[in-house]
Amino acid sequence: MTPRRPSTVLWSLLGALIFAGAGCQPFPRDPERSLERARERGSLRVGVCEAPPWVIREGEEARGIEAGLVRSFAGSLGVAVEWDWGSVEEHVAALEAHRLDVVAAGMTEANPSAKKIGATRPYFGRRVLAVPPGENALLVELERHLEGRRSELEAYLRPGEDPR
Repeated sequence: MTPRRPSTVLWSLLGALIFAGAGCQPFPRDPERSLERARERGSLRVGVCEAPPWVIREGEEARGIEAGLVRSFAGSLGVAVEWDWGSVEEHVAALEAHRLDVVAAGMTEANPSAKKIGATRPYFGRRVLAVPPGENALLVELERHLEGRRSELEAYLRPGEDPR
């Protein structure tokens, strides 16, 4: 066996350090820091569209199944909710521009807008909540919260039935 040249050993060591350093970044990440900014701001900016029973408008407040899920998610983060009423199209554009953190509008995974933005896995039937594209830490945190509420949703809604 021939001894390794010092340059080969140094390059191998450098490569190992770079590879190890890459693992120091938290994963999943939010390139635009949506989750971190919501915590700093103390509020979750939520676009809502009336879509009973998922979202029901009561003045400037939101009620309904998705509004309750978003409210409990915000509570788990220790932040308030800022409701922003508008159309799905307006909210999709706001998500793309990172002006909203979540959209609750009774959307399904089949919604054509879901390809332009981030969407949770279906939390009940085909229902999803939307987040800005690429904001994976926010998406993962929201999906964990939704998963923790699954039994509560199933008790409220009969599986296989879409109340719309």
